[in-house]
Amino acid sequence: MIKIIIRYIGSKQCRLVILVSMSIMCVAFMRRFLSIKRRTCSNSEGNRDIAELCHLYYTGQIFGNICPDLCNKKSIRLQSCLYGGASKSVMLASWQGTPIVLKSRPRDPDDLEPLPVWEITEGNKEKLPMEPDVDSFELMLHGEITSLLSSKDTEDIRTLVGKLSDGIYDPDVTKPTLAFMNTIMTLAQQEEYVNFKYFRDTVPFPEVFGYCGHFYGVEDLAPDRMLSSISLWSYGSRLRWKDRVQIALNLIDIVRMMDNHFNEDEEKLHMCDVKAENFGVGADLSVKVIDGDMIFTSAKMRSILEAEKCSVDADCDFFDCEGVCDVTNKRCTTTRRNTNFQVLCRDIFSTGLRGTQLLRAPPEYADYIRDEVERCSRFTRNERAKQGWDPSLKLRELLKYSCRNL
Repeated sequence: MIKIIIRYIGSKQCRLVILVSMSIMCVAFMRRFLSIKRRTCSNSEGNRDIAELCHLYYTGQIFGNICPDLCNKKSIRLQSCLYGGASKSVMLASWQGTPIVLKSRPRDPDDLEPLPVWEITEGNKEKLPMEPDVDSFELMLHGEITSLLSSKDTEDIRTLVGKLSDGIYDPDVTKPTLAFMNTIMTLAQQEEYVNFKYFRDTVPFPEVFGYCGHFYGVEDLAPDRMLSSISLWSYGSRLRWKDRVQIALNLIDIVRMMDNHFNEDEEKLHMCDVKAENFGVGADLSVKVIDGDMIFTSAKMRSILEAEKCSVDADCDFFDCEGVCDVTNKRCTTTRRNTNFQVLCRDIFSTGLRGTQLLRAPPEYADYIRDEVERCSRFTRNERAKQGWDPSLKLRELLKYSCRNL
């Protein structure tokens, strides 16, 4: 697994995994404490990031619909810097009273591939810089997006650019500026932004308010609306069972949408980082996926898993997406052995050490629901293919039945 992670993220920081053999409360506390500490950064760092971004805007190097509010009107004001590591920057801001989260991965635009600017020679004169033409820009951008998606279901490039730029791209009417091309090129290299825009009709992501250079702004979900807070023992005991069931049903719907996004049976969306803090819950109990940089198409998933050396299946695991080792050839295959729903059962629906308290059921249903969750957490991709039915259906019906008399 380590080799696969390093091959995928390159110089990005690997996750810190802490094994503790203490009580459930101690484990939960330690993980939350380390998470908060790892993400904390100072407001001076956040203001410096904004100042550097605005310098690029003032000098005509970047573009974006929220740049004027961030840099000229100053109507987007920093509230707190949440994460300031080299791998990404996350800041909470206020936009005329509306909370907004500013994000970029990586933090420094120099860590992204720049838009190439060619030079031409006119006779014996010095070389002159020249902006790429529209065809060259679209060709480069198409390469970046298809590299991230690795999907045969991608649309024509102008439709893709329209999605990334909020529909303002029409080169037949207006030639794109270098600032526009620079900006879209940096956004197209960020998995989460591409996923938020490209799969927004399939996966309930936070609303994207806009962008400025390599930073983009999304809606904020308050900490007490995170699934990680709602599913805690103390909070969960105050939330009606019927409401917690509705949240669980919405999570199941998200997984089913990921499985059915593509027309081809073998093409799905894979969520490789399934944990409570990556989901937000609205006042109406709707659920949104708030961390989207670990969601991949099947084609991309195969490219991540394949060809690494291995001796057992676990050597081929990529976070929550578990691979399969060809023990004869000592190489990882392109097959994922678990499913999104299996991980959802194991890491969210289970009330054990690894899960949450979301489905801590009433006594009369607790045994039935716990048994079904344990069964679905072991229901592998091969077992589903052999049996030919959706394992989420039984849990869905059981949860609905448990609310009939409430």
